Amino acid sequence: MAKARAIKLKKCVERDEDLEAKRKPYGYRVWDRMKDEPAKSWHGFVKYRDMSEEGRSIAAVAALNKTNIAVYLKLATEWRWADRLRAWDAELHRVMLVRAKEARKKAEKNQIALAHRMQKLGASELEKVAEMAAKNPAAPIMKPTEILSFIQQGVDMERQALGQPDEVIQVKEEREQVDFEKFDL
Repeated sequence: MAKARAIKLKKCVERDEDLEAKRKPYGYRVWDRMKDEPAKSWHGFVKYRDMSEEGRSIAAVAALNKTNIAVYLKLATEWRWADRLRAWDAELHRVMLVRAKEARKKAEKNQIALAHRMQKLGASELEKVAEMAAKNPAAPIMKPTEILSFIQQGVDMERQALGQPDEVIQVKEEREQVDFEKFDL
């Protein structure tokens, strides 16, 4: 009896190992079609994967394909749809983060370039005002306060794009003096 049980257990383990080998995907990505995965399972998984999170369910896939839900429940279990879907969602999230990071870098680069142009324009206008004031004090292009404001806005934009704080606050901490003679060291 024990020997028969051991043989049955060994066959179950071998069958599970064969199933795991069969389930390895063609590529390196978990959400890809798996080796020997039936077309029905693959197409069902793709529909499941591509559904919105709110409407995603095995029942919805079965309804779309006008098939008994039990068929897709079995396929989803056997071909690990839930694990593959988690990996797919994680990959989508990773891609979204990469794109957001790239967009932030591009925005920072554009803001710094704009800030430099604003500072350069402000400096140029300041030079024009100085030249015009020397020639004709009554006809400045921009008021000096407007020019300084323009330069300051450019500096502020650059500081913000570089992630620097708007202001620096110095905090001084007063420390209590400790009389070490009170302690038995």
